[in-house]
Amino acid sequence: MEAPATEWDLEAPSLVVIPDRYEESVEDAFASMSMRRRIAQRFVVYVPREIGVHRAGDDDAVAAQAFAKDIWREQPAGFIVYPWNYRSREDAALVIAKLQRLRLPHGPGFLVSADQEGGRVAAFRFSDMVRLPSAARVGSYDDPAFVEALAYVTGRELAALGVNMNLAPVLDLSDRADGGIIGDRSFGGAPDRVAAMGEAYLRGMERAGIITSAKHFPGHGVTEVDSHGRLPIVDYTLEDLRERELLPFSAAVEAGVPTIMTAHILFPGIDDQWPVTISPAFIRGVLRTDLDFSGVVISDGLAMGALADNYDLDETLHRAIRYGVDIILVHSQYDLVDLIDRVERFLTEGTLSPADIDRGTRRVLTLKARYGLL
Repeated sequence: MEAPATEWDLEAPSLVVIPDRYEESVEDAFASMSMRRRIAQRFVVYVPREIGVHRAGDDDAVAAQAFAKDIWREQPAGFIVYPWNYRSREDAALVIAKLQRLRLPHGPGFLVSADQEGGRVAAFRFSDMVRLPSAARVGSYDDPAFVEALAYVTGRELAALGVNMNLAPVLDLSDRADGGIIGDRSFGGAPDRVAAMGEAYLRGMERAGIITSAKHFPGHGVTEVDSHGRLPIVDYTLEDLRERELLPFSAAVEAGVPTIMTAHILFPGIDDQWPVTISPAFIRGVLRTDLDFSGVVISDGLAMGALADNYDLDETLHRAIRYGVDIILVHSQYDLVDLIDRVERFLTEGTLSPADIDRGTRRVLTLKARYGLL
């Protein structure tokens, strides 16, 4: 069910907002890129398990060389790193430094992202790093200054490793501080408290110089189905979301959150065919128009079962790019070169236009300019 025409203009792409102080550097970087490299800036990719400082086998060396060659040639927006890429703090810093050396001379730096929420979701668990408790525990103190301080410390430790993007905070609402898909990853079930804790978290990370990503828009706490495996279907209306789930995201937008991550959830009462990540009703309608978000939209993982098991890869890629997802998170499985080839084919066929590519690329470059990566 498409949103009523009186609600949104779903065919009108949102404008790209480039602050004056970044415009020259963004346009210089943009002008230097071929179309293929502009497409590449729309992807954040995983680092294969075979690649790491302790890998010594011949097959691993070949895989590492092939990966490095692809990254050097294509120049994606960046990477997501996982615990299997390193064994120690020193390993992590070395791997990340090697990744950054794959950038072109004078080209944009890479986004290096990780899930360092705290509690059970933490990419780095080294004994000499501060370990944040779960968001539910932190939120229970109802003290924004405490949350800001913890976020700042975590951000400084991430920066010391070379990580410049933390895929947090979780702004989903959940009354259950358990081990469910959201559960204790949430600051709680009260929209006002989650909004306040989320804003404090954003301030702490911003002071530390770390890019944040509010997730999982428009709210994953309404389901116990894990979108890594299955497609959650939620019988909510848009008014239901506006009354509760959207409030922390709206507050984050007001606070200047640089990126927002989408959830792979189907809301049949709002769009009965397409989950949030590939739905113009949610991306162009709710997020860009209602919440007036002009920053970078990043998808949750492309290979998650909610998408991969229910929608054709070409269809997902096409819709995500056309309707306003700026960065597609390739957290496993897919090959960067193949993904770029597919998008180039869309351009050749005329189902995507160069403007569809360029809008997102400019947003990504603006984000990089804001955090010193141009």
